[in-house]
Amino acid sequence: MMSCRFSCRGYGRKLPVPALLLIGLLQRTPAVHVVARWIERGSLPAATSAWLRGALATAATLGSIQSLAGATQFVVSPASPISATVGTAISPVVFTVTGAAGVPGSYRVSNLPPGLTAAGAVNGVINGFSGTISGTPTAAGTFATSVLAFQFANATGDTIGPNTITFSISAANAPPVFTTQPATQSVAVGGSVTLVGVASGTPAPTYQWRKDGAALPGATTSTLVLANVQPADAGTYTLVATNSAGSATSNPAVLTVVVAPVITGHPVGQTITTGRDLTLTATASGTPAPTYQWLRNGAPIAGATNAVFTRTNVQLFDAGTYQLVATNSAGSATSNGAVVTVVPATVAPVILQQPTNQTAVAGQTVTFSVLASGSPLPAYSWKKEGVTIAGATAATLTLANVQAGDEGRYAVTIANSAGTVTSSTVTLVVTPAPAAPVITAQPISQSTTFGQNVTFSVAVTGTPGPTLQWRKDGIDIAGATNSTFAVNNVQAGDAATYSVVATNASGSVASQGAALAVSAAPVAPAFSASPTAQSITAGQPVTLAVGVTGVPSPALQWTRDGRPIAGATAATFTLASAQPSDAGSYAVTATNVAGTATSAAAVLTVDAPLYAGGRLVNLSILTSLDSADEVLTVGAVVGGAGTEGTKPLLVRAVGPSLAQFGLGNVLADPQLEFFTAATMTGANDDWRGDAALADAFARVGAFPLMAATSRDAAIFDPTVRKGDTSVRITGVRGAIGTVIAELYDATPNAVFAATTPRLINASVLKRISNSLTLGFVIGGATPTAVLVRAIGPSLTDFGVAGALANPRLEVVDGSGRTVAANDDWGGGGPLVDAFGRVGAFALGATTRDAAVVVTLPPGSYTAQVAGEGSAGGTVLVELYEVP
Repeated sequence: MMSCRFSCRGYGRKLPVPALLLIGLLQRTPAVHVVARWIERGSLPAATSAWLRGALATAATLGSIQSLAGATQFVVSPASPISATVGTAISPVVFTVTGAAGVPGSYRVSNLPPGLTAAGAVNGVINGFSGTISGTPTAAGTFATSVLAFQFANATGDTIGPNTITFSISAANAPPVFTTQPATQSVAVGGSVTLVGVASGTPAPTYQWRKDGAALPGATTSTLVLANVQPADAGTYTLVATNSAGSATSNPAVLTVVVAPVITGHPVGQTITTGRDLTLTATASGTPAPTYQWLRNGAPIAGATNAVFTRTNVQLFDAGTYQLVATNSAGSATSNGAVVTVVPATVAPVILQQPTNQTAVAGQTVTFSVLASGSPLPAYSWKKEGVTIAGATAATLTLANVQAGDEGRYAVTIANSAGTVTSSTVTLVVTPAPAAPVITAQPISQSTTFGQNVTFSVAVTGTPGPTLQWRKDGIDIAGATNSTFAVNNVQAGDAATYSVVATNASGSVASQGAALAVSAAPVAPAFSASPTAQSITAGQPVTLAVGVTGVPSPALQWTRDGRPIAGATAATFTLASAQPSDAGSYAVTATNVAGTATSAAAVLTVDAPLYAGGRLVNLSILTSLDSADEVLTVGAVVGGAGTEGTKPLLVRAVGPSLAQFGLGNVLADPQLEFFTAATMTGANDDWRGDAALADAFARVGAFPLMAATSRDAAIFDPTVRKGDTSVRITGVRGAIGTVIAELYDATPNAVFAATTPRLINASVLKRISNSLTLGFVIGGATPTAVLVRAIGPSLTDFGVAGALANPRLEVVDGSGRTVAANDDWGGGGPLVDAFGRVGAFALGATTRDAAVVVTLPPGSYTAQVAGEGSAGGTVLVELYEVP
């Protein structure tokens, strides 16, 4: 309300309130007209209209007041209430007081909205006739700002007011902002998942969930619940928050639906040749994408963790059953097994690592080794100075307790059916071991005549080399320290006993005494005994000796084939281990001052060493021809590592003579054909009592045939070459019945050398209705390893129909004792190794073929083959010598 003192001051009297109001109206003439119109139209309440009519009437009598005082008014621009928004600057608000007798001197402003200020205000006081409010609101709400006008500056004097300016400040609109982001999740099929997103904003935002960018109907809250999740629910989820100020999209939340692996493509089995590359492929689905691990025979393969498995340069040991295991967090799945069969490739030997030179101390053990590849597995033959070392047929050559005689050059020849290769030549050097002196050649007593020269000699070994001291009748001879001691111009005083003492760090030894007899007249040499001829086997020792007289004692020199033998100057000549190269004609030349004489020659014969190992000397097949057109074919291989030359073989087809053993239904008239490789080299129908054949029967120990007129068949071939041979037996004019096919090694034991070819394999392919018997005899002096196989199911791989489904194999010795038996061979490592060593074709690990490998002493054996439950079918029976 107006202060009466401030409004009336200067007019000399006080006016009633209606007069003051009227004066205010009269300060603006137009206002009077406006009020009059309100009254005339009845726009004001009746009481107010009556009061204003009275005031107007009074005003009519107060014209002087109207002209002097005017009308006082608080003016605000823009008019109150004033609307504003948080964060947005307002237009300046100007206020003042009009119509007063004088202008105000100051204002007090209070209760301003936060963020607004009064220009020039100090402690809320503005000096001046008007004021301005400006700024940017920082808080929402309705604020009543009070303005009190003062007559003078610094809020002094009379006042007008207080007056109110109303500010209506609304909050600023804010676009959505996410305070909680939905999280990426994984869930198993059939599970449930909840996605949550929260956004702030003014006004409060609305929500819409999206999957892979597409809106999900009805998903309009901040929480999305998915129950019984399926693979189709997997994807990228976002939440869109929207209000009038804008919209915001949450971070993407990836939902992964975990699905256990499923094998969608299985690996396929293969048959592959060694040296080729193997690739197996499998596929699998699953979420997350599965990891992979390949297995071979159930065992993980290191590094094989891709869907495609590759093995380069496949070898026999890579055969097996391969599977792929796919795994993720939901589980794992295993593919079907893929059976990989590896067939050996024929590859000539290749040396991968050569033997190396070696130096050893006498008495040590030395091993030379070579590393080679090849298929079939190659055979080895070590040589020293070009001469084959008996029994040295492995990839390593071990020499125990080496001595100086072992020094030399060594090499190894490696061979298989595809070729031969020889290693580099390496040298063995043997250094002596510390050893006390040993006298290897004693000084020899001598007889001489006056004036002759005599030399005594000694041979001594020892490490280090010993020093020597000659003695005469036990007294050291000054300066006589060599291996020889010469007495020149012999006189009577030189007759004595001479000896030598050898000394080194390991000890000393004295020689035997050698007597020097001095006589007057020289006598020319004469032989009292000449060397005698000898015949020995290589490796044996031999000694040749002579008896000789003469004065002085003659010097001797042995010769072979007329050539002197270095160092052979004694009455005896010894070879510790004679070799074929030592054979020849040996003689001795004796010389002294009276002349020279030569002994009669003695011939030394050195035969090759006999073969000491066991060997197959007889093979026989007892079976029957069951149809007129049936042919019994028996295959055999002549060979062996390190062998050379030809082999005498006796082959028989015995039918009628089986009757003497009580067998019935025999083949009445067998006929026989013998093949070397593909060439027929012999044939026989009836043996007709041939004397040469009968002699061969007796020499190999074959049973006699029933009579010279029996219609059995036989062939003796003394020069069968190394390699494949075969025997074909048929019945004459379609005859059928029981027959035995026999092969005998006719090489006499007395001349069977290490290089003599051997029977190393026999086989027969026959359809049986009950059983088949393969007989064999192992000769020699030591046990022999053999591989026997009865193959039925695997014959189908070669297109053979009607194969025996499940052959059973039993090996029986001569006493009827079972020494080995097998039903299903089972894929065992020793058998696989034996197959490779003899060059036999591979068998599938799960086939029902039968096989045994067994080491047998010399003797007679039978391998009996029958089908399960007496079943019939075609079967291949094989016998191999295992090196």
